[in-house]
Amino acid sequence: MAPRPCRSPDGAWAVRLDHDRLIVTRTATRKPIVLDRAVAHVTGDQVTWVAPHSLFFSIDYRVLRLDPSTRNVKFIAQFSDFLVSRNGRWLGGFFHSADTMDTVGLVSLQTRRCVLVPRKPDESDELGDWFSHTGFTRTGRIVVAGRDLSARVALRSYPIAAVRHACPRRFTKKP
Repeated sequence: MAPRPCRSPDGAWAVRLDHDRLIVTRTATRKPIVLDRAVAHVTGDQVTWVAPHSLFFSIDYRVLRLDPSTRNVKFIAQFSDFLVSRNGRWLGGFFHSADTMDTVGLVSLQTRRCVLVPRKPDESDELGDWFSHTGFTRTGRIVVAGRDLSARVALRSYPIAAVRHACPRRFTKKP
């Protein structure tokens, strides 16, 4: 039996994963839309809707946004893992690189402004499924990141309005 599709907040679209292939269907016609092969294969289970019908998903450390009505796919950020705030205003994720410590970044989905959660150079931060209790508060005004402190993880909360350090260009530059 195929997995049940997940509907968009407006109910106009549904998405399901079929062997890491993203199948997006208009619910009124039950007709799937055809996506470019490069964006049709999703790695991991990071797929989420934001009202009314923007689909965010991850492929090879890239977070993309699909508008199924136009079939337009836009690159958002180069994150290893991501979450979207409940109010749909922020996308948070962490950037992982062999030459730097893990860093949490936040991208405004309205302005595309990217900011970094503050940390010391020798600290590593995480956000997402790997660390419990990380993410956004209900209002979407505070982000909670997990700070890796050797043998334990400490949760740190940051008011988004106070996070001002701009992301390096490589976070939001299309690879």
